[in-house]
Amino acid sequence: MRLFSTPDQLDSAVGEELGVSAWRTVTAEMVSRFGDAVGGPGPVRADGYLMLGMIPRMMSEILAVAGTALILNKGVDRVRFGAPVHLGGRVRGRACVVSVRRRPRGFWEVLYHVRIEVDDEGAAAVVADTIFMYAAEATRTGPTPDGAPHSPRGPERSQRDAVPQLAAAPGGTS
Repeated sequence: MRLFSTPDQLDSAVGEELGVSAWRTVTAEMVSRFGDAVGGPGPVRADGYLMLGMIPRMMSEILAVAGTALILNKGVDRVRFGAPVHLGGRVRGRACVVSVRRRPRGFWEVLYHVRIEVDDEGAAAVVADTIFMYAAEATRTGPTPDGAPHSPRGPERSQRDAVPQLAAAPGGTS
């Protein structure tokens, strides 16, 4: 697990692979519960949206950001579903930082490129750019006149346009 002591330190990791999560076995119970919740497929294989929903938990195994009062999953961009994940298959997440931007009210917006790999397939089940918002811990106590937490003013971090390529699982392609 990669550890950052404050959200702004993520800027130093732009373009770097942060690591991988633990392997998870996709069970019939997982697929069935997801299918019941969304009216999806029966328990033959995992839906791409189930894999997409696993990203926040996988990210929590890949990195931790201290010095935050709040972490929000803002959304996803450029989602692609690839290889199917069959019951009993194993998946894991692999992530890198694409960009870090300073936002109003003490927030940092971080874009990650995430690849959910299928064990023994050498292919990705999901590739997505996911956006998290980190609220830095207030540097002073009490709210500002508009109710927002205090935060140091600083220049917006530069957005990097290129999406780094993540290494493929052994024997596969990226």
